[in-house]
Amino acid sequence: MDKKDILVIGLIVGAACLSGCTAMKKGHQRDVDFAQFSRWIPGTYDNTAQVKADVAKGVRHPHDAVELAVIPTESLAVGQDSFYLQESAADDPLRVLSQRVVVFTQTENGIVEHLYSLTEPMRWRGAPHEPDLLEAMTTRDLKVATGCEVTWRRVESEPDKHAKKLTREEAKKAAEANRYEGINDQKKCQMTSHQVMGLVEVQLRGELTSKELALAELQFDSEGHLLQGSPDEPFYRFHKTN
Repeated sequence: MDKKDILVIGLIVGAACLSGCTAMKKGHQRDVDFAQFSRWIPGTYDNTAQVKADVAKGVRHPHDAVELAVIPTESLAVGQDSFYLQESAADDPLRVLSQRVVVFTQTENGIVEHLYSLTEPMRWRGAPHEPDLLEAMTTRDLKVATGCEVTWRRVESEPDKHAKKLTREEAKKAAEANRYEGINDQKKCQMTSHQVMGLVEVQLRGELTSKELALAELQFDSEGHLLQGSPDEPFYRFHKTN
């Protein structure tokens, strides 16, 4: 084997190592993102600050005051990364506004949220105060919203070419400032609307930080006209209280 052959083999091996290392690095980052996302999302939230801001600004249609509970189901049947979400009126916790279950899976394209409705909603309403109830949940209790998957991704910040290498503590602190954004493909997500007595397209959006969760649901008719949701501020912006 001459020097030329050795050089070619060396280049091939080097390229393979570089490709493999890059893939491993990306895989590791996906693991880190998924662990952080799963750690941040559970909790108790309200949008008190948003409601006060609406009133102060004289918003014509202010956001309703809502409390949101996001609870890990701890159900082996439903999945390790599954959560129960319950929205209630802030002035009347017994007035439940919505209930659903979401299951997150890690993919190469981001964190995919699968959305489920409940076959017996009343059975689970006590979960914010008795989370152990959710351990009995099975897939028979759920109905998937086909085509309404939301894909979440960490928002990439612009790299600073002149920034110095961060210490471990500095990197940890910087990671706490991460933000995740999610959106679905509204063309594939259709739900029944009593407003038009038929199917409507639904756009689902979300934003998540360590202390805040913002959720939005916009409904459109077949001609693309907005039926439900605010075009100016579609999000209900919840701040974590616990």
